[in-house]
Parts: sequence; structure tokens; C-alpha cells
Amino acid sequence: MKQIILNVCIIFIFGCNSTGNPEKIWEQIEDYRVKKDLQNAITKCKLILSEFPNDKIASMALFQIGDIYLNDVQDYDFAIQYFSEVVEKYPESKESEKAAFMIGYIYANNLDSYSDAAEYYKIFLNKYPASELIHSVKYELQVLEPLLIEIDSLNSNLE
Repeated sequence: MKQIILNVCIIFIFGCNSTGNPEKIWEQIEDYRVKKDLQNAITKCKLILSEFPNDKIASMALFQIGDIYLNDVQDYDFAIQYFSEVVEKYPESKESEKAAFMIGYIYANNLDSYSDAAEYYKIFLNKYPASELIHSVKYELQVLEPLLIEIDSLNSNLE
């Protein structure tokens, strides 16, 4: 009888401490995003990253954190930091491609750092030549071109 009670207690303790599977946690993250509960969404994303770093959902979780900082918190430096981590840690994931694009996009459209944007877009073109985002990147570079010419002109006048 003692052994049965001990086994039930062990199952209960481990069952309560279990983090579950990444798909279930991802569903919770999506629910938190809908409810604008950003703190819990980020916490659950970090749980996936710590418990399931090699699962395909890990790159999605890391991208999600960057997306929260970009769109909900509007902390562009943190967004770039997390998107850069996606590119670095999960280079073969589809999130890596989106994250690389978003870095250039944030530099161009949120931080007005046009030279940095152009640099990241050019890296994107070399790294993802078959991407669906190529047309968007080329468009962004066309928009940036007159600004970069003006920046170069101003810089040459200072020298």
C-alpha cells in the first residue's frame, strides 16, 4: 500500500512539474498573444527555448519574442536582438529568413538607419536568393537608394 501511495505521489509531482510538449505550449502562446498577455507569451516562448531548443517550434518561439518587441512593445533594439538570434541559432528555419528581413525593415522603417538597412538587405539577397521576400527586399532597396545617395553626398562634404 505504501508503494502505491509513493508511486501516485511521484506521478503527481512529475506530472505537475512537466512542461508538456512544445505544441501545447505554442497553443498557450498564441492564446496569450490574442489576449495581449505579452509577459506570459514571452515566458512561454522562453520555456520552449529552454526545454525544447532543438524542436522546430523553438525558432518560432524566438521569432515570436522578436515580433512582440517589434509590434506590441515597440522596442526596436530588443526586436533586432531577438531576430538576430533567430538568424544565428536557427539559420535553416523559415523564421530565419523572415527574421533577417525584419532586421533590415526595422532599420529602414523604424530607426531611420538607412545604411544599416541596406547592409542587411544586401546580406539577405545573398543568403536567401530564392526567397518569396526577394521582391520586397528589392523594393526596400529602391526606396533607400536616394536616401543613401544623399547620405553619401553629405558624408563626402564633411571630409
